[in-house]
Amino acid sequence: MTSTGFEPERAIAERLVAVAARGEDGKFGPFEIAPPSHPEFYGRGHALYSTAGDCMRFLRMFLNTGALDGARVLSAAGAATRLAHQIGDVRVGKLTSAAPPVSADFDAFRGTPKTHSFGFMGIEQDVPGIRCAGSQGSAGVLHNRYWFDPAKTVAATIPMQPPAVREAAVAVARRAVRACGLRGALNPAPRFCPARLSGWAGRIAGRRWSTRR
Repeated sequence: MTSTGFEPERAIAERLVAVAARGEDGKFGPFEIAPPSHPEFYGRGHALYSTAGDCMRFLRMFLNTGALDGARVLSAAGAATRLAHQIGDVRVGKLTSAAPPVSADFDAFRGTPKTHSFGFMGIEQDVPGIRCAGSQGSAGVLHNRYWFDPAKTVAATIPMQPPAVREAAVAVARRAVRACGLRGALNPAPRFCPARLSGWAGRIAGRRWSTRR
C-alpha cells in the first residue's frame, strides 16, 4: 500500500483531490476539512490518505484470511479476531450528526441488526439485493465507502464527494456494485469491483479518501 499514509507528504501530496461542499447558494466550492498535520495522536475517524487501489488491497487481505499476494500479513487467527463481534449485547443504531454541514444523520439498513468488529460495521441479517449476513464495511466523512463479504469473497469500494452522507450517493454506490455483477455472486477467488462512474464522482474516484479511523 504505497499510496497510503497519515501525512500527505511527497508523492501523496501531489495527487490529492481538493474537497468541495455545496454552499448556501447551491453551488460547490472549496471546503477545508483536512486534519491537523503531525498531531499528538491520529484520530480514528479522519486520518488516513489513500487510493481506491490500496483500499482494495486492504480488503483482499481480509478476504484471504490475512494473506495478500502470497505473503502472510496477519495470521488467520488474527484476521478472524479483527472481524469478530466486539460490542457484546450492544447493536449499532442511528448515528445523529453533530455537524450537519459535514455529515447527515446515518441509519444504515434501518431495522436490520448491526454489530461492530474492531474496524467495521457488520450486518447480522440478509438485506435482500444489498448485503448478506456476515458482510462488513465502513464509510468515511468524505463519503468514501467500502464493503466486503468474507463468505462470498467479494468486495467493493467507491470514493466520492460531497462530504455529507446522503441517500442519493448511497444509491449510486449500489448501482455501481450491481453493474459489476456482484449481486448474489459466489466466487472461488476474491473479486473486486473497480466502480466506473461518470461525472464528478468518476473524476475523483481512486484519488483520495480519508478513513473513518
